[in-house]
Amino acid sequence: KVTVKKQKVTAITFAKASVAVQKGKKVSNLAIVTPTYAANKKVTYKSSSTSVATVSTSGVVTGKKVGTATITATAADGSKKKNSYKVTVVAPITKNSAKFIAHRGLSAEAPENTIKAYELAGGAGFWGAETDVRMTKDKKFILQHDLTFKRLCGVDKKPEDMTLSEIQKLTIKSGNNISKYKNVKSATTVATLEDYLTTCKKYNMVPVIEIKMEFVEYGNETTNDSRMQAVTKNNMEDLYALTNQIMGNKEYMFIAYDFWTVKKMGEVLRENKTTSTNVKLQHVTNNPDQGMINYYKKRKIELDANCDKISLSDIKAFKDGGVNVGLWTVDDTERVADYIAQKVDYITTNTKFW
Repeated sequence: KVTVKKQKVTAITFAKASVAVQKGKKVSNLAIVTPTYAANKKVTYKSSSTSVATVSTSGVVTGKKVGTATITATAADGSKKKNSYKVTVVAPITKNSAKFIAHRGLSAEAPENTIKAYELAGGAGFWGAETDVRMTKDKKFILQHDLTFKRLCGVDKKPEDMTLSEIQKLTIKSGNNISKYKNVKSATTVATLEDYLTTCKKYNMVPVIEIKMEFVEYGNETTNDSRMQAVTKNNMEDLYALTNQIMGNKEYMFIAYDFWTVKKMGEVLRENKTTSTNVKLQHVTNNPDQGMINYYKKRKIELDANCDKISLSDIKAFKDGGVNVGLWTVDDTERVADYIAQKVDYITTNTKFW
């Protein structure tokens, strides 16, 4: 004798313990029912404050006004199983809420550091677009984050071991929406600095050029950071000259993780009598040090910090000390809203929030 009983829901969970949504926009954080073979997996949703956020029968939340609410999902099979999560509604974010910088282009929508990603960023209205620059064997500048082309192109070679001609024969095979753009040259070809600068100029975006290299005196020394390529002051002079040739009096920025690279590029800028109004210099760091505030200010260096490694008190100290602050990489709506409230100068992101 076999008796078949209907399995009831034993638990309800959510992918996220909390979510944020802009006023007037929608977000989903659907209930996950356990077990998957429950006879009735339907749930009902309820908001603790419909004036702050409403929730549809399918679990889609709409932000109504700035504040917080609790969304509760209850099993419809009579098991009385339920669970909740917090939703935070923030003020609408526009492209002018801060100086938003597209991280390696709009890399959530197209392969990173490709001209297609920069065209999408320009079309979306980003203030600036960040890229990573390395040198080829024949001393040309290309856009490439990693030490080798293995991750993007499947070729385990360094840029400095290949000529520009050889590199441009490579095909980018990975990245966001690569299947959509697999036959699009601008999304599958390693870009040159010239192409990037021209695209930024076309869309009136500020180029944010990360020198993915570490300063060495003569060019034949070993770098301290294995992720970096060696760069001399002469190379940086060439980098400046090419950028200045294309951008002219338009605004652009040089940034670097290696502090000595920042310092030497500062020397290049001073020797070329550039003005601080159109050419900016930033130090990229995981360890923002308030002890450097006066040094940065005196040399007109801005801070570009890892958002996970900086406190609100750090932000305030640098701002109060006259040093502009940029944060990377911020892809969370609530954090973006918080940083806007803190008047952070630059927000680097993979995502469009407006």
